[in-house]
Amino acid sequence: MLKVDAEFWRKYTKVYDTLNNVISYQELLADVCNELQIKSGDKILEAGCGTGNLAIKMKGLGAEVIGLDSCKEALDVYKQKDKDAKAVLWDLSKTPLPFPDNYFNKITCVNVLYAIAVEKRESIVKEFYRILKPEGKVVLVNVEKNGSVCKIYFHHLNLLFREKGAINMVANLLKFLPNALRLLYYNLFIVVDRIFFFVMNS
Repeated sequence: MLKVDAEFWRKYTKVYDTLNNVISYQELLADVCNELQIKSGDKILEAGCGTGNLAIKMKGLGAEVIGLDSCKEALDVYKQKDKDAKAVLWDLSKTPLPFPDNYFNKITCVNVLYAIAVEKRESIVKEFYRILKPEGKVVLVNVEKNGSVCKIYFHHLNLLFREKGAINMVANLLKFLPNALRLLYYNLFIVVDRIFFFVMNS
């Protein structure tokens, strides 16, 4: 049985960008950017940036982005996509985070907290608010309770079917299916290893 450790995340990184071909994932990134209301010059932390897909999108909107992730291989992929990427190798569960008080205009953390041990989550969110400027904004995205990682694929295929027809949908499915199945397989182990959702008391 797989263990959610550094080696696990290295394997996960190899197939993660399969999601770039998934409409639902692209919609999620766009929704996060819209929610952040990015202005030119905003200093934004992406906590758990992975291979940099959201960070690159936010940078394209004029933000100064710092990506933080515990997986060196993921950050290497990010830097291959953006040679000027500002990336920090850091385990998010280790607090305090390596930034001064009131440093960022905005912080986002997308589908990361659920993969971190329950007892660490509250201290991480408190750290977000420590390093956030007054009147700053935090956008957290997390898998819903009883949610399924399969949903993004089903939504993607449904949209393809409606917009491009059955043949294109099947062709697309065959193209990304092997890596998509590996990604789903890895996500199942995250679910087993962690409580799948979190609730923060205000």
